[in-house]
Amino acid sequence: NSLIMAQWREMTFLLNIMDDQTISSLYPAATFPIEFRHYLASWIEEQRWEDFSLENVDQEVPAQTLLNQSIHLLQTVAQGNVNNVVERMKLMQLSKNLLNSQRPLEFAVMVKDVLRKEKIIISEKHKLETMQQKVNSDEEDIKKLTKKVALIMEYRKKMHQLEEEFNWEKQNYECMQAIYQQNPSDMKDREMKAVMNKIKTHEFERHRLSMERKHLLRDSVEHLKKSQDNFLSALNAWRWEQHKSVIGYPFSDDLNPLQSWSEQLLVVNSSLRQELMLVHEPLSDIEEGLKALLKVLIESSFVVELQPPQVIKTQSKFSATVRYLLGETLIPGKPVTVKAQIINELQARSMGAALG
Repeated sequence: NSLIMAQWREMTFLLNIMDDQTISSLYPAATFPIEFRHYLASWIEEQRWEDFSLENVDQEVPAQTLLNQSIHLLQTVAQGNVNNVVERMKLMQLSKNLLNSQRPLEFAVMVKDVLRKEKIIISEKHKLETMQQKVNSDEEDIKKLTKKVALIMEYRKKMHQLEEEFNWEKQNYECMQAIYQQNPSDMKDREMKAVMNKIKTHEFERHRLSMERKHLLRDSVEHLKKSQDNFLSALNAWRWEQHKSVIGYPFSDDLNPLQSWSEQLLVVNSSLRQELMLVHEPLSDIEEGLKALLKVLIESSFVVELQPPQVIKTQSKFSATVRYLLGETLIPGKPVTVKAQIINELQARSMGAALG
């Protein structure tokens, strides 16, 4: 039954990316070998294991029934492997081991516990997939933000063009005034009015674009903050998944999507600050907002990519890797120098108390 075996099907995919030690601890060869889980996957997932507990001795009989059924099924599967002698003998040995080494209630509780651990691992995998989908979604969000920045730049260029046209028409108007003072003409009023209309049109359009650009700048800073908040959430989620990977949870250590994201945030921030400098009027709220976002981004982009062992013996060597996500994007051509200092537990607690 494909629905019933869904859990094992997901687990077989995850086993390919899990380390051997984690797999061995999940499926101990002496008590719950992985072959038992594989060959009896459908039957195992059809049974109700949730009700078993070591404290409830009344469940000894149904537990014995399930143990007997599992041994019988393993023998049946073994006998069906007529063309593979090695596999047949191995499965027969597994069935004997189950018969001789398992107490029924302990067996049932163990199966329940393994299935529960599998569900947790699968759930973590789904969380990782959701996080990756969110990263992809936020990449689209960055593209929209980049388009806004491009539009701000386009407005600036249009305003510059209008400025030149305005100045030219103003000079034209002044020249016409001088000419008509020396040589009065019946066309004076009509031509002067036409030029004045052009001047007013350019002035109105320039004012409109200026207001639109300021609105777009503020909107872009708000948009940038939301995108950066999403980035920080994704980065914290990555750190938490890395922390849990120590005890066997599936974990993708690929930092490249987050690095690309952080670099794009920095580029957008730099572009907005550059555009702000070209506005030629004080917009302190936007300037302070961009400075605050830049400070947080720079401070948050330092990541311990490879954590040291959880338990470090005295006088032993260990390795750890740090990564600065902004890299050369922050200071092109100049490698970022990082200094680290090992502190003891007392120092760490003192720092934690000071920060708290």
